[in-house]
Amino acid sequence: MASHHGVAPQRAGPFKATLTPTPPLSIGQFTSRQTPGNVGVCLSGGGSRALTAGMGQLQALKMLQFNNASLLSQARALSTVSGGSWAGVPFTYLTAGTTDDQYLGTFVDPSQLTPESLASLPTGNIGSQVTEFFTIPDIAITSVLLYLMSDGQLAPNMLWQSVIGLHMLLPYGLYDFESLLNVTPASYFTYDSTTKAAIVQANPGLANVPGNVVSTSGQTRPYLVCNMAMFVKVNGETLLAPLPSTPFITGIVGAPPHAVDANGRQVGGGGVTSFASSSVPSAVSGSSVTVQQSRQMSLVDIVGTSSSAFAVAFEEINAPLYQQLEDWKHQLQMRDHNGILKAMGNAGKHLPRLLQHASASSTLLESKYIQAVEAAAAVEHKLTLPHFGIPGISIILEEILHAIETILSDLVPKYQYWPVSDVPAEKTVNPTLFADGGLLENSGIASVLAYSDVDNVIAFINSITRLSQQTVQGKSVVVVDDSIPPLFGFQPFDHNK
Repeated sequence: MASHHGVAPQRAGPFKATLTPTPPLSIGQFTSRQTPGNVGVCLSGGGSRALTAGMGQLQALKMLQFNNASLLSQARALSTVSGGSWAGVPFTYLTAGTTDDQYLGTFVDPSQLTPESLASLPTGNIGSQVTEFFTIPDIAITSVLLYLMSDGQLAPNMLWQSVIGLHMLLPYGLYDFESLLNVTPASYFTYDSTTKAAIVQANPGLANVPGNVVSTSGQTRPYLVCNMAMFVKVNGETLLAPLPSTPFITGIVGAPPHAVDANGRQVGGGGVTSFASSSVPSAVSGSSVTVQQSRQMSLVDIVGTSSSAFAVAFEEINAPLYQQLEDWKHQLQMRDHNGILKAMGNAGKHLPRLLQHASASSTLLESKYIQAVEAAAAVEHKLTLPHFGIPGISIILEEILHAIETILSDLVPKYQYWPVSDVPAEKTVNPTLFADGGLLENSGIASVLAYSDVDNVIAFINSITRLSQQTVQGKSVVVVDDSIPPLFGFQPFDHNK
């Protein structure tokens, strides 16, 4: 991931991991935990809307009781997509510093809700992570500034994940920065203390690398399936293949016909121990594989990639993040600075605090870029260059322009995928582009049904279209979001039919 020029970099290691060929695929392969009804819960995508809805949905399942235990604690699996991953993944790995009630909030009778109470969130509540400094311009300016402050060491294809990590994972101790001047997450994730001990026993070099384990501070957590997607070629056409990540394995567990990765290899066949899912295999023996990697796959990678909705096929890029960066690029080229100065002013009010929370170094906090955004915040009422008294501001704006040009060409997440069905030992593994799981299947249902021991599903579709009534051929019908009818074998609503 440190390289973003399409050339496989030199990898450290070696590390040993385990291959899990599929099918078959069942949760029982990995954990002996029994659950009544074998119910999978799905949190669909939808950005901050899905996060907010997912928070309430998990809260409701936690409140409802059956067999003297909450429904949530008895769920077999939790499948998350995009904004649903923002809510579901930190909850799964929540550390002892935040309680479940703080993170999700507690149930309040609707009759007791007031605008004032809705505006107040408990300390540690996941909803508070999207209430400020989380618009598209905010994310865009944070990405540009992180790239500049890292002196280009932070690869553009890690910028989105890094910003998401700052908001969704860092507040819960789940995003570890060794140095914000070279923003490289140094951690991995696994299931519990037993699986962590097995990883360290096989890889003593990981003994001092933080390993996140599924939360034991609250009620029992379901088996997590975080949904990403990967770009593949099928007979020359660019398509997407589902790539789920779990505390045990990450990989394309199916076998999409004729689908090849960036190296021309047939994809699929199973997963590898999640920490090793972006790597270069050097040897394979039975179910054991030896890999080289500069760092381990971490929670920030799967949460960020699961929500990277901007990563669409190149010829179709019109997503808001790209559009914002393109707009600023054009404005800067035309010497129109108002848009970027306004974004810098907003960053000045929020970014230093975010970086302080991340225990950023004094070198970073005192950089000329932080000084510039703080100054922009101080003179927000007259943000034009003639009144903007920061030495070198014109040079900083030129640096921002060049950074945007670099970022735009390489923003899509990129990882060193290789197929479990045919491990390419001692061969080059060039990175393959990844994408938001919701660009392929936004409900999370398909991936959880790949497990033979999930018998029932509760799917929360956090749709953008609200329920409405329409009159069709003299009859009143209820119209739902286009994503829902196909789940039941129906076509979406059409006003002309």
